[in-house]
Amino acid sequence: MRAALIIMAAALLPRPALASTFTVPDMEAADAFAIKVIAEYSDSAEGHEWAVPSFDITVPIVPRLEAAVAFGRGHVHRSGTTAFNGWSDVEIAAKWELKPIAEEGGFGITVEPVLLIPLGEREVSEDDWRLELPVVFGWRTGPLTLHGMTGYSASFSDRGDAIPFGALATYDIGERLTVGVELVGSAPVSDLDGYEAEIGAGAAYAIADGWTVDGRVSRTVRIEGEAKSTNFLFGIEKEF
Repeated sequence: MRAALIIMAAALLPRPALASTFTVPDMEAADAFAIKVIAEYSDSAEGHEWAVPSFDITVPIVPRLEAAVAFGRGHVHRSGTTAFNGWSDVEIAAKWELKPIAEEGGFGITVEPVLLIPLGEREVSEDDWRLELPVVFGWRTGPLTLHGMTGYSASFSDRGDAIPFGALATYDIGERLTVGVELVGSAPVSDLDGYEAEIGAGAAYAIADGWTVDGRVSRTVRIEGEAKSTNFLFGIEKEF
């Protein structure tokens, strides 16, 4: 029961965007088929969770539009309880560059609807059909890109709807390395003062043609009724 309550609380926080280094979705839709393998770990005073491996598969549909699916294995262990292992839920997403940012920079808008399907095993699954619609506003000048995120997260169970929010700044160092910092969170529609939030920093590096590695570390800064956690992500992606 305690593990289930932890998962229910974590469901309010935004999850990393499919195939993205950061929780705030990036602005560009994929233009090539890609597979990404991800390892995630979360640690708090009450226990730990990890997801290894997780898989993101991204397929370009038409220019400025992609589809993606994510799935994997999860592990939940709280102090004094039995550890749970199993398949996690499935996420299906699309990304549409509603207003692409021009090559020379400027303003853009991207939307990334995500459907969460509770196909995972009971102890690991969030047990919540949920439709999320993040909207990202971006502005690029030179190597710097600023992102702002808002949207809506609708639950088809009794978990309640939520409003995600986020801000992300990324900076390109040369042609291969991108670094960034972000603040993300989510507020229940029924209690906006009960919002939860975390801060994070990450980087992505193109190690070879078609190969990228990325990582992120984040820390919960506000969460109602639960211990704050430190979270880590590492991924490797191959484009074809």
